[in-house]
Amino acid sequence: FTVEVSGMNGQMVDIQVTNTLGNILFSDKRTLSNKSYQEVIDLRNSPTGVYLLRFSSGNFSQVIKLVITK
Repeated sequence: FTVEVSGMNGQMVDIQVTNTLGNILFSDKRTLSNKSYQEVIDLRNSPTGVYLLRFSSGNFSQVIKLVITK
């Protein structure tokens, strides 16, 4: 899947994908220098299960539940 963020030029963003045990499968932390940011996260080799996509920047934080079924 692809994560796309826009309108946050100059802001520090932190994106993580974890499993329900808290193991980190993907992590990226950077200051955005462009008006938009795109990152492809490949979970094709991950087993069936529930994963959490965490996005935070400044005072904003959001968690999205991902369910992989095969």
